[in-house]
Amino acid sequence: MREDIYQKFLETMEFSVEEMPTALEEWKRAADNIGLTEQDISFALNEWIPTYWDISLRGVRMCLGIYIRELIEITKVALYKEENKKIIYGISPSQAICFNAIKFAGKEEVFVSYPDFVLATVLGAFFDKLSLYCGDDSYFSDRCRHCALNRARINMSLVNVIESPDAIWSWGFYCDEGRKTDELIECLGEMQWKFIPTSLPHDSLFGEKEDKDGERVKYLAAQLKAGHEEIGKITGIEIKNKHMLDALVQHSKFSKKLDMLNKLVTNAEPQPMGGNELALFGTIASIALNVGYGQFESALDCILEEVKERIEKEEGILPKYSPKLGCHFTPLNVPWVDRMFLKNGISLTFSSHISFSKKDFMPFDYGDPYMIAAQIWLRNANSVNLGAHAQIMADMLDEYDIDGMLYGFFSFDRWLGTHQFSLKMIEEKSGIQHFYLEGDYWNDRNYRPEDREGRIESIAYFLRTRKMLKNKMNQTK
Repeated sequence: MREDIYQKFLETMEFSVEEMPTALEEWKRAADNIGLTEQDISFALNEWIPTYWDISLRGVRMCLGIYIRELIEITKVALYKEENKKIIYGISPSQAICFNAIKFAGKEEVFVSYPDFVLATVLGAFFDKLSLYCGDDSYFSDRCRHCALNRARINMSLVNVIESPDAIWSWGFYCDEGRKTDELIECLGEMQWKFIPTSLPHDSLFGEKEDKDGERVKYLAAQLKAGHEEIGKITGIEIKNKHMLDALVQHSKFSKKLDMLNKLVTNAEPQPMGGNELALFGTIASIALNVGYGQFESALDCILEEVKERIEKEEGILPKYSPKLGCHFTPLNVPWVDRMFLKNGISLTFSSHISFSKKDFMPFDYGDPYMIAAQIWLRNANSVNLGAHAQIMADMLDEYDIDGMLYGFFSFDRWLGTHQFSLKMIEEKSGIQHFYLEGDYWNDRNYRPEDREGRIESIAYFLRTRKMLKNKMNQTK
């Protein structure tokens, strides 16, 4: 194996010449720490990544590099603890705003990240190696449909790939297994694992607009503030309203740019970029990054310009007027799903889980930053009751030129598993055909490409036939 494979990998990820000497040594240590070999690096660089990620786009390469930078940071936590930095973790799904406020408050005195999410995404989406930490069923069994991310968090923590934090703020707003996972890690007693559980009862009425329920918004805001106060007691870092406001401004800036990217890509003819790449960008904005967002903003600005250039040149991943599918959340960890649809003449587009509706950009009803953050959370389709979820989704779909929506990949999640029952409601409200593809977002341990190929071919055949008829009707008008 050539000695420079690690350097070539970082060069592909748009690491600069200036940062290379330090980054190269850190990357070698990080890769070894999480169990990646030279052969794994070579496979990812020469086979896996070129197959499933459009690295002809510099913005995509830069975005891939951000995940690698954050992974390197995560493997340096033991060193940061020796330097007496405070270590705060988050879990997904949660709201990055509140975690970024902690970073704004503590600056270099605090490390803030979502280690399990970053590690699982890099290992799965870039290396096809999440099996390194999902093979052990000692605590969460795949056969019982437990979340592979939660299983990976347990297994990574037990071998110190994820170091113990000062606290992990464990949101249980719609992943109740997430906070129970942290409770289990604490109970195992293998390491110090202080977790702060935060939750919201799923007791709203069907169809109720939860962001307009003042008492509910107030209750949620109090939960968010209480989480910050508890972290303040543990770390000695005071999180003030101005830090929340800074995080809200940052959230607004990236939301607008990501919304522009989603709409440019999805509504263009031909479509200039795929669903994997769109989800890659949207996902970063949904988590806290200890490395900061400077590189991300540069990557986002770069990909926006590259997409506009492709649109102007009419360059696309498929011919004009090919069928398009929106997706609840394009499964990054099984990127062959996107490419298998593409092989069958169908492009995946935006991921609704990390996209925006008009509601997200409406003026807020409050001035308090915690109330604003709470209202943002309750405007998200996946944070509310099924009736409100269906309406928010229908409003979102009205802004995109797509031929169908693809759901699935979250059947392990009790809350998101209800998508099976909400599809008909969204179809009726939006007039857009919905499809369900059983699977797992985090890995394909229980299904392989050949297991899903027939279903994907059937969906593709239906969409191509309907699109052909629609195009012919438009031509005769």
